[in-house]
Amino acid sequence: MSIHIVTHAYAAKLPQYAVFLRVQLSSLLLCKCDVPVRITVCYNPADCRTVEVLEDFRYIHAGAKRMNPSYPGVTLIPLPLDVASLFRRCIGRDLAVKGMEDDIFWLTDVDYFFGADCLNSLWATWNKELSNLPVLLWPKQVRIHKDHDTGEEFWRHNQWARNVLLPDLSQFVYKSYARAIGGVQIVNGEYIREHGYLRGNRRWQRPRTDDKPFGDFQDDIAFRRTCTYHGAIHAIEISNVFRMRHREVTYRMAY
Repeated sequence: MSIHIVTHAYAAKLPQYAVFLRVQLSSLLLCKCDVPVRITVCYNPADCRTVEVLEDFRYIHAGAKRMNPSYPGVTLIPLPLDVASLFRRCIGRDLAVKGMEDDIFWLTDVDYFFGADCLNSLWATWNKELSNLPVLLWPKQVRIHKDHDTGEEFWRHNQWARNVLLPDLSQFVYKSYARAIGGVQIVNGEYIREHGYLRGNRRWQRPRTDDKPFGDFQDDIAFRRTCTYHGAIHAIEISNVFRMRHREVTYRMAY
């Protein structure tokens, strides 16, 4: 019984993504889950900001003590990739699920984090009603920063943080999600072990050639279509899924 989260982080151009990774990892430390959780972080070893966050979580402070990254119930798995492979998210996602025996895979983005009872509510719903039914799930609602300025102020104020970090949760508002966009694709473990994330697809498993980080989200659409073809997909209620907002994004930058 376990949940496996797969995320991507690249902060070499935009430092907010390192702050967001710190929040995402912190949320797993601070908001406990009743079942084991693993998180694979796809990253590039030359991205010093992201590497710094990963190194910090090797010895995160807990009060006056220091603790190892194998903090109780959570395992951190760094997955180093060259930039061309990193920038095509489906490559890292497919590599991350190979050989893993987890029941649920949450394929997310680094601007999401998990609040109190988020993963417990997912596990309870999955285990009670859905474990043999769905291929793909997503949360009906998430909580996002109330505006871009609030998100900008948060990450800029905390860009030099070196410890666990969470935003002020009162600054988030509810937003409905009509489909499983790239950060909230929750997949049946049996399905993704068999099919992977667009595994074997020449178009989507080819590294990017334009040096543009995560330049489009067409792989999200392709994966949703594949899941629809193979089985049920639908939204469920999940508690306290959060998303941080910010102004600059890598896919709009000129390279």
